[in-house]
Amino acid sequence: MEGVENDPSITTAQNGGKKMEEFQPDWIIAAGGGSPLDAAKLMWIIYENSELPFDQIKAPNVLPTLREKARFIAISTTSGTGSDVSPFSVITDYDKGVKYPVFGYEITPDIAIVDPELTYSMPASIVAYTGMDALTHGIEAYVSTLHNSFTDPLAMQSIRQVVENIEKSAVGDKQARAEMQYAQAIAGMAFSNGFIGFVHSLAHRIHF
Repeated sequence: MEGVENDPSITTAQNGGKKMEEFQPDWIIAAGGGSPLDAAKLMWIIYENSELPFDQIKAPNVLPTLREKARFIAISTTSGTGSDVSPFSVITDYDKGVKYPVFGYEITPDIAIVDPELTYSMPASIVAYTGMDALTHGIEAYVSTLHNSFTDPLAMQSIRQVVENIEKSAVGDKQARAEMQYAQAIAGMAFSNGFIGFVHSLAHRIHF
């Protein structure tokens, strides 16, 4: 998805939603790292609910029903955010210097394409940054107060895979890249149901 900045803005998503209204897609296909996927989720909401202001979309608001116009495919090209399998989007208001979560199982992608080959072009620095994000997701899901018997195995598996593969992935080992791509999706499934904690909240605040 072109034209999406790191830490996507409300304005970028609103503009994308308006573009979608022009050609009325049946399927929305978002490809990229967490930022394009997160932006596309908000574009999807706006496309199907053009009258709804962002203040009524951001958490803790309940999201409107989607899939009246389109369904959503997420294709991750990095190995960190879990956005391709999660019901979360993080959107930035640069005027206020605030990151807002958008949450609801309505924005969980209908289809996630988790293809390791799409990560082969990542430089070592991005492998490291995104890999640490996946590791953090796994750890936070495991120690969450809402963790449970279904999320714990996913969280632990993602942690194990990241620890065993992140260094090899950084130097270009293709099998390790595959394991990292799977690990980020597994961590995404863990925190989608067990949720995360203050680590991400602190990071969002420190960012500004």
